[in-house]
Formats: sequence, structure tokens, C-alpha cells
Amino acid sequence: MNYIKQFNAAMNRFDSIPEFKANHITLYMALFLEWNNHNFVNPIFAFRKQLMERAKIKSKTTYYKVIKDLDNYGFVKYNPSPDQELASQIHLTIFGTGSDQKMVTLTNNLKELNTIRRSKFYDKKNKAKNSTKSSSPLNNNTSASMNEAASKIHSPKQDEGTPKSLSEVQSFFQEQNQPKCEAERFFNYYENNGWKVGGKTPMKKWKAAARNWILNIDKFSRKKQDEATLKPPGQKPSSTFGIPL
Repeated sequence: MNYIKQFNAAMNRFDSIPEFKANHITLYMALFLEWNNHNFVNPIFAFRKQLMERAKIKSKTTYYKVIKDLDNYGFVKYNPSPDQELASQIHLTIFGTGSDQKMVTLTNNLKELNTIRRSKFYDKKNKAKNSTKSSSPLNNNTSASMNEAASKIHSPKQDEGTPKSLSEVQSFFQEQNQPKCEAERFFNYYENNGWKVGGKTPMKKWKAAARNWILNIDKFSRKKQDEATLKPPGQKPSSTFGIPL
């Protein structure tokens, strides 16, 4: 059968039927492509959901109306399946071969007629989905290596809860352009309280605590200066300001 002649003859018939809408054309095209996938052998076996998806028809009511219209006007011979789990049987009319319309049926293989044949189009879609899920061991190893490399790139530098030694703290303070004496103050302070934040919560990231310490160095220095001015060591401020200290 000539593909182009069949298609053009069908489209010419559509033009002569003013009652037909876009859904009639899209459904016929879905059937025609399915028919082509099976080398134009009648009948084809198709499921409603597959045809609706391919024809871009969302309503079951619209689908049944359109398929019956195609049947009534001689485009197809529709034999719906009584069971939703079984495909419907559809014969497509061959046009353009003469004055008489012919319905070619596969008669030399009765088993083929009773076989539910799913669309190659949908088989290809399912194979594509499955191929993305399954991969060879080589691909799995490659994927694992890529994931490991990505985790190294995106994972932040480890910041342990407590430093290993005073020298480690001094090196970090030196990187922050801070003197060693300040590193010793930080180390001695938290070493004395068991490396706890606020004296209660165990420290999780000592470098973060050290950065906060460095940010507050000037604040602590000003506070000590203010305390030394307002309250000299060893003396209490007088409540009567007229009495000399």
C-alpha cells in the first residue's frame, strides 16, 4: 500500500466532512501511525489510554464520540474490547486503490488476530525510561566516582569540635593575622571550661568559635578599659560623690 496516497485520500475525505473537528484528525493520525508501525496490517490492537495520549484527547466522552464518528463515516471499523485489560480491535480502511474501499484483514494467522499488540511507539517510550534506570557495572562505577568527586567539591572543609593542640590554634590565629598570645588566651579559656560554649553546650566547631573570638577582641578590650576607669582594682565606688575616695 502506498503511504502517501493513503494519507492524502484520508485527508481529502476529512475536508469533505464539515462536521469533523480537530479531534477527529488527531485520533485518526494516532491510529494511522499505529497502523504504519504494524506495516499496514489489519487489524491493529490498541488501548484507549494510549490513543488518547497520542491524539491529545483528555476526555473519554470525546474519545468515544470521535471513534464512533470515524466508524460511521467509514474511516475505521471499531470493535471495542469488553475488558479494560484487553486491547480494542480496529480495522483501518484502505483508500486510493480504486473506486471501492477495501478492508484488508490478516486471515492467514488466527493467532495473530487474538494477540494484543502494544504500540511500538509506547514500547520505545518504556524502553527509554527503563534504560535510564538500568546501567552497566562500568557506568555504575563511573557514576559512583562522579558522586564522590562532587561530594568532595561541595562538602565544606572539616571543622572539628576541639583542636588537637595549642600549636594548631596558634597556626589558625596566625592565618587570621592574630598574635600567638591571643591564641593562647582562646585555648586556655576553653580548655579550662571543657570546651563548652556558654559553659553548657559542647563545642562543635572550634574554628567558628575562634573567628567569633577574634571579632570580639576589640569589644573585650574596650570593656576592660571601661571597667578599669569606673572601678579601680581593690576599691569600691562610693555611693556619696561628695566624699573623696
